[in-house]
Amino acid sequence: MYRHCQGEDLKVGCNLTWGPCFDFQKKFFTGKDDAVSQYPYQLETPNTELQRRPYSQQPYWDIERARIGQTREVPVELVVNGYPVARQVILADGQLREVAFETRIEKSSWVALRILPSSHSNPIFVLVNDQPIRASLKSAEWCLQGVDKCWTEKQRFIKTDELADARAAYDHARAIYRRLVAECQASVPTTAEAKPGQ
Repeated sequence: MYRHCQGEDLKVGCNLTWGPCFDFQKKFFTGKDDAVSQYPYQLETPNTELQRRPYSQQPYWDIERARIGQTREVPVELVVNGYPVARQVILADGQLREVAFETRIEKSSWVALRILPSSHSNPIFVLVNDQPIRASLKSAEWCLQGVDKCWTEKQRFIKTDELADARAAYDHARAIYRRLVAECQASVPTTAEAKPGQ
């Protein structure tokens, strides 16, 4: 609760949107900033224990994990087809910050921004010469293997009279992923793009 009272740009009492427990919780809130909420609504002391946790431990995505040392700075990365290609450091002080990146997009790609491991934007799809996005041969192969594995695991549970339709649907999915595999060129990241753990 302390992190909510002192948390990133959260004014306790003004932002009660907790779904099903709203009716119970609302009796504890006045609709005004609580006395424990202190501008600028930021934790003043870094949580070094949380910063040191491996990505495999909860919470997986938290702004505290992105904090650079003891500062209030965090890295914003431009991600192209899953690889970080540029980086800026911004001050995480609850204010809106403009960021701008320049990079060369040579083939159709998806592009996003992220603060790892805290937040990730939705992708923006960039088409070059009206070509489809074929970002990763490895991903297309993984999807094809997933369809095969799903069929192997589920076919025995499908009713006999539905088996032909199910087989046709899986065959259709396989055909799509085989086509995508054929269209993909292996994405070999540059040294700058290939960062351990990314």
